[in-house]
Amino acid sequence: QIRLIGSQGRAFTGMKIRIIDKNGKDVATSEVGEVHISGPTLFKGYWHQPEATKSSFTSDGFFKTGDLGKFDEQGWLSLVGRKKEMILFAGENVYPMEVERVIYEHPAVDVAAVIGIPDKTYGELVKAVVQLKKDCALTKEQLSAHCEASLARFKVPAVIDFVSCIPMTGSGKVNKCMLAGRADVTDDL
Repeated sequence: QIRLIGSQGRAFTGMKIRIIDKNGKDVATSEVGEVHISGPTLFKGYWHQPEATKSSFTSDGFFKTGDLGKFDEQGWLSLVGRKKEMILFAGENVYPMEVERVIYEHPAVDVAAVIGIPDKTYGELVKAVVQLKKDCALTKEQLSAHCEASLARFKVPAVIDFVSCIPMTGSGKVNKCMLAGRADVTDDL
């Protein structure tokens, strides 16, 4: 099976993928929803955790992945982020993965993470935490202008912090939970 660039592909033989809205209904093509999967190779549940298993599966046996995605007209699946990481800015959904892709396009950026931070007016603001490559310089204004060239205005980070080291998990992914709680994250270099 040939994979469409930018997509995660299609379901393998015997597997099923559904994209579901917050009411449990299938979404239309090109609309974003939570990815649910089913099939003979899917695990049956969490070891000795019946409550976690029950809350993670639908009544008809689909696993709720927590991933947000959409199908295109040809049935190709593209992931746009994680449900728990989605930022809600003034009623608009902002997917951190989309903003991070744009930030990573800047040649001075080594590691980047986008998170939502609470805001009394808008609900959440988009915050980017950026680690620059060695011997590279970049201002908040320059990075903001870079983002504005590719993103809708409400998706451009309202807060940009440059840090010397972004925390990572043991598997080498950005530790967004730790990042959101770190007191030193707001200290500029």
